Amino acid sequence: MKTLHLYTIRELLGPIIISGLFFTCLLLLVRLSDLAELLFRSGISLGMLAHLLGIVFLTLLSLTVPMAVLLGTIIAVGRMTTENEILAVRVAGVSVVRLFWPAVFCAAVLSFTLIWVNQVLIPRSVGSIDQIGYQIRFELLTTLEPGRIYTDIGTEDTELALTFEDRRQVPTSETGVALGMRGVSMRLRVQPAVLLEDETVEDEQKDFMIFAESGVIEGDPATQLLKVSLREGVMLPLGVTPGQTATTMRFRELSHTLTGGTRDLRNSLEVRPREMDYRQLQAYLAAPPDEPVYKEADTKAGRRIGRPWREYFSARNEYLRRYSLAFAPLAFVLISIPLAMEIRPRAKSLSFLIALVLMAVYYALWLFGGNVGTSGLGGPTRTGWLIAITALMVPNVVVGGIGFALFWRARWR
Repeated sequence: MKTLHLYTIRELLGPIIISGLFFTCLLLLVRLSDLAELLFRSGISLGMLAHLLGIVFLTLLSLTVPMAVLLGTIIAVGRMTTENEILAVRVAGVSVVRLFWPAVFCAAVLSFTLIWVNQVLIPRSVGSIDQIGYQIRFELLTTLEPGRIYTDIGTEDTELALTFEDRRQVPTSETGVALGMRGVSMRLRVQPAVLLEDETVEDEQKDFMIFAESGVIEGDPATQLLKVSLREGVMLPLGVTPGQTATTMRFRELSHTLTGGTRDLRNSLEVRPREMDYRQLQAYLAAPPDEPVYKEADTKAGRRIGRPWREYFSARNEYLRRYSLAFAPLAFVLISIPLAMEIRPRAKSLSFLIALVLMAVYYALWLFGGNVGTSGLGGPTRTGWLIAITALMVPNVVVGGIGFALFWRARWR
C-alpha cells in the first residue's frame, strides 16, 4: 500500500509543479508589465533584476499555489481515470478514499504552511518591493541621456514628460546623488495648487509646459524620495480655451516630487495593507478608532463609514483573507479528485477549462466575502468579526464541502 501511495503522490506532483510554473510565469508577466519600460531603460544589473523577480515570485505564492494544485490534480487524476488505473485499484479492493488520503493530508500540510507564508513571508516581500523599485529609479538617474524624452518617471497622480539638452556637474551630498541638467523642457499635468503651494489657485488638474535654464534630479535613500528642482524658467499653461487669459509665470526655483516618500502607519494600511505582517495587524486591530463608525446621516448619501474605520476594516479583512487563501489548496484537492474521476477529462484543454471554471467560482465568492468584510457589517464587535470570518471562509466551505460529498459518493462506487 505504501508503494501505491508513493506512486499516487508522484503522479500528482509532476502536473502540479508544471501548472505552478505556468501560472507563475503568467502572473509574473502581468505583475512586471507596468515596470517593463522602466526596467529596459534603466539598464539595471542582473543581480537587482533577479532580486526583483524573486520578491515578486514570493508575493504571488498565495495565488499560484492554489491554482497549481487545482489544475495539476485535475490533470493527474483525469489521466489515471482515463487509463483505467483507478479502476484497477478499485478492482483490487482499495477504495478511492484510501488511495488518495495521503494527497489530502499533504494538501492540509500545505495549507497550514501557507498560513505562515501569507502572514509573514509575503508581507515582508511586499514591503521590499518599494525599496527595490526605488533603487531601480535611483539607477535611472545615472542613465538619463540628453535629447531623449522620458515619460516613465512621474507619479500615479501626475503625468510628466522630461527632456534636457546637456548634462552638468553638480555636487553630491552624503544623503544621495543628483543628476544635473541644462536646457530643461518639461510637460506636466498636475494640480497647480500643489505645484505652486498656493491655495488661491484653482484645485483642478491642468497642463503646463515648463522651460528652465538648469535643473537637478535628486535622490535621497533615507526617505526614498526623488524630486526634480528647476531654476530660472517659465511655466506656460496649456489647453487654454478661447476667451480665457493665459498667464505666463516666471520662477527662480521650482520643485516637484517624482516618486517615493515615507508614509505613516495609517496611510500605509489604507494603501498597502499587505505590507503588514500578522503581529503588526494584530497590534493595529487591538486598538480600534475612538470615534463613531459612521459619519452623520445624509439624506442623499446615507450612512458612510469614516476614514479611520475604513482603514480598520481593510486591515481586518486583509488579516482574515490570508487564512482564507491558505486553505484553498485543501478545498481544491477535495473537489478536484472526485470531479476528475466523474468527468474523465481526455484532454489538457478540458482539464484547464474545468479548473478555470472552479477558480472563477471560488474567487468570485472570495471577492464577495471580501466586500462584506470591508463593508463594516456588524462593526468591530464579535458579531462583526464573525460575519467577516464567515464571509471569507464561505468559498472554502462551499468548494470543500461539495468535494467532500463527491468523495463520500465515490467511496461507494
